[in-house]
Order: sequence, then structure tokens, then C-alpha cells
Amino acid sequence: MQRSAAPPPQSYIDRVEALSAIPQSGDFAFFGDSHVQRGLWRALTDLDIVNYGIGGDGVEGVASRIQTEVTDKILVMVGVNDIIGGKRPVEIANSIVALIKAHRAKFWVFEIMPVSGRYAKYQEKISELNEYLAYRLKGIPNVTFVKTSDLLLNGNSLDHRFSNDGLHLNAQGYKILAGRLKQAIIQP
Repeated sequence: MQRSAAPPPQSYIDRVEALSAIPQSGDFAFFGDSHVQRGLWRALTDLDIVNYGIGGDGVEGVASRIQTEVTDKILVMVGVNDIIGGKRPVEIANSIVALIKAHRAKFWVFEIMPVSGRYAKYQEKISELNEYLAYRLKGIPNVTFVKTSDLLLNGNSLDHRFSNDGLHLNAQGYKILAGRLKQAIIQP
């Protein structure tokens, strides 16, 4: 069962307003949730990446904020908050595909990162979502699906060395993820 939508917290509203008010430009725009917002992508990759991540965001929020006028190279990592909110993996995957098809841009879509600890109950649905995404994105022109779980898993959950809370990456986890990001972008 899906939870009813609550109004967004003030921190979300403030971040949306800040991102809208400050014109930014870069070679790449990275949209997503707190996993994106917390990343120091320019520093970790030496790539010109504008960070449009907002903690608590889901696919619907990202879809409403995508700005292809900023750049035509879009990175997306979103979906864990949708899973936690009770949405079905197939519904989330379909929404991500619709988001991509609505824009003329090159997209890199990142797997939803694994979780552990108190979030472990969501891991099965996260894995299911990642499988749906890999399948649905295959063959769509100008889309690269970036697998990340192989770097971050220990068994069936997020390796504790890469997270302090079981959901968000720590500095070591971000270094690993940034390495995969840079590799995915640089490879043709």
C-alpha cells in the first residue's frame, strides 16, 4: 500500500528555491535525492558537474526539476525514497523511463544504492527496481545504465565500511561511487 503524500519539509522547499534562483552551468547536471546532494562530485571527479540533488526527493520531484536548458548531459540517481514511501519498483522504473523520454538529452541513470541496518527491509525492493531499470533502459538511445551495487555490496546489503547509517554513503563510499561515475561518463 502506498502512503499518502505529505507536504514536503521546509528544507526541501528551501533547496528547490535556492537551485531555481541561482543560475548554474556545467557540462553535466546531476539530479537525485540525498545521495546526490551529499556528493562533492566536482571535487571527487574533476568533472564539471552541477549538483541538483535534494534530500528526500523522489522521481516525481526530479521529473519536475530536470532542466535540459542547463546542459544536455543529465545524471540521475533517484528512487530509494519512493521505495521507502511504498511505491512499487515497476511503477518507479516506469516513471524514470517516462522522465527520460520527455527530454532530449544524454542520460546516465545510476542504480539505486544498496542499504543495510534498519533499512535492510527495503533491499529486496531496491534490487527489484534495479533489475527493472536495467531491463527497461536497455536499447533506449542516449541512455547509459550505471551499475554501482557490485562496488558497494557485502553479501546482500550495503557494506558497513561505506556507510555510517545504512542508507547514506560515507567519504569512502563516495570516493568509490565517484570513480564509477567518472568511468561511466568517460567511456564511450
